[in-house]
Amino acid sequence: MFTEVDVFIGNNTLIDPKIYDYWLDGYPAQHAAKEVREKDFTSLNNVHEDLIISYVLDQYRTFQMLEKLLHIPIQLSEQWTFQMTPVTQQMLIEKYYDFKDAVVREILGKKLSARNRKELDEVSERTEVSIKSCRRQFDNIKRVFKMVEDIPGNLCQNIQSHFLLPPDLAKKYAAIVYISNNRFETSKRKLQYLHFTDFLHCSLEIMNNWSCNNPDCKYEETSMDIDREFLHELRDLRTLLEKDNLEEHRLLVLRMLKPNLTEKKYNDIDSAFKNISRNIINIAYGLNHSKEIRDLFLDIVEKIIELFKAIKLKMSIIIRSPHLFNCLRNTKFVVITPAFSPKNGASLLQNVRFFSVGRRGARSGVTRSIPVAKERRSLKEILMQPTSGAPFAFGSSAVAGASLFGLGALCYYGFGLSKTPGTFENAYAWPSYVRERIKSTYFYFGSGLAITAGSAIAAFRSPFVMNLVTKNSMMGILLTIGAMIGTSMVAQSIPYREGFGSKQLAWALHCGVVGAVIAPLCILGGPLMLRAALYTAGISGALSAIAYCAPNDKFLTMGGPLALGLGFVFAASMGSMFLPPTTALGASLYSISLYGGLLLFSAFLLYDTQRIVRRAETHPPYAMMPYDPVNASISIYMDVINIFVRLVTILAGGSGSKRR
Repeated sequence: MFTEVDVFIGNNTLIDPKIYDYWLDGYPAQHAAKEVREKDFTSLNNVHEDLIISYVLDQYRTFQMLEKLLHIPIQLSEQWTFQMTPVTQQMLIEKYYDFKDAVVREILGKKLSARNRKELDEVSERTEVSIKSCRRQFDNIKRVFKMVEDIPGNLCQNIQSHFLLPPDLAKKYAAIVYISNNRFETSKRKLQYLHFTDFLHCSLEIMNNWSCNNPDCKYEETSMDIDREFLHELRDLRTLLEKDNLEEHRLLVLRMLKPNLTEKKYNDIDSAFKNISRNIINIAYGLNHSKEIRDLFLDIVEKIIELFKAIKLKMSIIIRSPHLFNCLRNTKFVVITPAFSPKNGASLLQNVRFFSVGRRGARSGVTRSIPVAKERRSLKEILMQPTSGAPFAFGSSAVAGASLFGLGALCYYGFGLSKTPGTFENAYAWPSYVRERIKSTYFYFGSGLAITAGSAIAAFRSPFVMNLVTKNSMMGILLTIGAMIGTSMVAQSIPYREGFGSKQLAWALHCGVVGAVIAPLCILGGPLMLRAALYTAGISGALSAIAYCAPNDKFLTMGGPLALGLGFVFAASMGSMFLPPTTALGASLYSISLYGGLLLFSAFLLYDTQRIVRRAETHPPYAMMPYDPVNASISIYMDVINIFVRLVTILAGGSGSKRR
């Protein structure tokens, strides 16, 4: 005798963004649990404090296991132990590598050594950021620095590709790494009023214009180094300080600035032009020396910003902000260098060139386009490339199409448009025992759902049970699957007798085990679970109505295709455990398991409903083995549970997208 067993598998890692923020900020678990309870007092008022602490501790353990993968984000996107959506993975990476500007301002320019890491206690006190968070930010900067220090090419793109960071955050890390690599002085007293955003703006400008970003650059410097040849050529600017050249330079610069200035500001800059030009050119002339490069920001403050402050007092030139960022943004200088030294008093205006502060390949002013053959990608590269989200869009479209088809079928059979009489018409001729069999089957079905709901609530409030069923280890998964299969086999193998006996006890135990397994879904919140339950009830009711109104054998012929579909969905579920959903293949398998499983078990509900009716009609009333409503109810019970689990997953993903 063969026993039918229905199994559903899930291995989704649940991440609570709020608790993740507390963990990143260095909150102890007890403190985080207190914050969670206070902020969500309305919804968690009746939840025991120990359960909240257990939930927070479980989240903290998950984050600690994920932290090793977050050190190398590419591994997080390729691993299969923690199944998460690409959006969740990106959220984990972005928040882990995010930082406080105040903390980075204290670290900026310092050597990323173990000694400076030990001094983060002082940084924590000054910035009022926990020491754990300060160390995480320090270690992240050091990790990024070590990874990209010897890689050629664009620094921002290298950081973005190796750490999967968004462009804005990658630019910030690039600026920090660039300042650390070139040992720029940022801690002097005169620089203390500057913020991280000021250094960020200037560093990005220097990187884009003073460094070689071409990965095929023939020079030895990387994108983290300043172009030495460019700095050497800046020494030619010294000729602009000669008397004749200075006047020519002044006239040309003022001619370019005049359309954008009022007459008063024009006159003020004209009178102070000599001092402004001399200070700028002296800074440029000295950049050929390492010490002058390190003191670049200090020289800008002392020789340019403070000069403009003095000009403001004497000449009423308005500078919107004392910060370096705004000063450089609101001040425009034009530097012109001679193409060759003028001879015999030749006019400098006839032989000038604008010095292009850009990539080495662009200095000649000639742009060359090199044809590149289109690279052919292998099948593995195509399947393992990052997903575009199309599988999830196709899955949603398939569910929407199936919903419309189901609505049409309900109308078609409900209005009696079919030529063959349906179960609804044949029900008038049923003997009383057939009605009693179907009634008892659905009684056990409804009672099983009630037991499952009660078991899930009880398990959710038990820290021991939650700790047992939320383990992400392979052993924990096998134990939960084994418990469901074992209790199902025991319940179906015991002969049925009316009343409450051993079979009913085994059946109740099976429903309780299923409830305990799906208890972690309660973490998503009562409103979402209630919505999923209502949607499940609507879908199940509509499908049951279709099966009841359709001809008796309409869906009984789907047994073979449904078995093939079950194998396909099961294979996709197993494959999604080993392939990350961020890849094209992994996302496709996950979509098949999620949306395909929803469609499959909806079809199973049609099939099992008519099979229950057929079995109730054809089972002999005086057979040695009586009709078993418990075994008959387990099939539709598992169909509904699988539909509910997938609806919860879909709704949870949709709610997360709306919040973001």
